[in-house]
Amino acid sequence: MNKRLIVFLFFIVSISIKSEAQIKTAQFYYEYVVGRITQAIGNDTLLAHALLDMDHRRADSARQVILSQINNSHKAIKDLEPFRDNQTFKNATADLLFFYKTVFEKDYARLVVILSHATYGVLPDNELREFDDILNSIDRREQIVKSEFDKERMIFIEKYQVKIKD
Repeated sequence: MNKRLIVFLFFIVSISIKSEAQIKTAQFYYEYVVGRITQAIGNDTLLAHALLDMDHRRADSARQVILSQINNSHKAIKDLEPFRDNQTFKNATADLLFFYKTVFEKDYARLVVILSHATYGVLPDNELREFDDILNSIDRREQIVKSEFDKERMIFIEKYQVKIKD
């Protein structure tokens, strides 16, 4: 009887230890992935302020810095092994970063060009409409990609019991 109890306790302890290691590993994976996103687009306020100030040179400089950070993060995520063959969270993250890469390469580059045409902080009506259309298009497309990322992020959090830090 004592042998069974010892084997049972050993089994319970080993499951507990394995489960804790799994959570920590999932925790680390999650924090790494989210950290790469934050690193990539964390300075987007620099671009936003430059756009609001209608400073096309500063906006382009900020755009290029952020684009470089996005490229680095996108490559790091693409090269990252999936966690326990769970490819979906990694893919959703890569898709989100690819979206931002495209936006900063094309959309924000066009906004910078439009800003360069401003005279005394005023854009011609047709370029002002294009500027607004581009921003609205970015917002619409981001909602789609971001919702897919958020869905996969929540599935990962729940499946691997990741603790979210405030």
